[in-house]
Amino acid sequence: MTLTPEQQQAAQELLEKILERKEAIECLLEHIDRIYESGILVALSALLENFDEGFNSLAKPDLMAALANIMLLIWMAGNLDHELLFQAAQTFPEAMRAARKEFEATPQRKPSLLELLRLMRQPEFYRLLRAMMTFLKALDKSEH
Repeated sequence: MTLTPEQQQAAQELLEKILERKEAIECLLEHIDRIYESGILVALSALLENFDEGFNSLAKPDLMAALANIMLLIWMAGNLDHELLFQAAQTFPEAMRAARKEFEATPQRKPSLLELLRLMRQPEFYRLLRAMMTFLKALDKSEH
């Protein structure tokens, strides 16, 4: 095979670029070897061969709605106060155990009005009602 002077010049320039980036190219080849050995390359090839089928199955309205909801949940989690969420995460398991224990210990009968009034007089009950009202008012403001 005979190369024209222009082709020889282009080949020389390409060889120089390869030599300048020798370490990066070797690193890239090592990564390609690992991807091939792990089977990811075969899976990627299969995915690309059946891309239209896979895309069509992913583009279903139900799945797209679920993905949109997941993205919204991630966004919401990212906007929560970290310290408040951390404190809640630490206390939640014990609070759930205590609530379940109380639920199981509570007799399955209708409470009397006096029992309900005693419950309503507890400071935690009032704080819960205030928190719920604040939450509902904040939701109402966001709708306007």
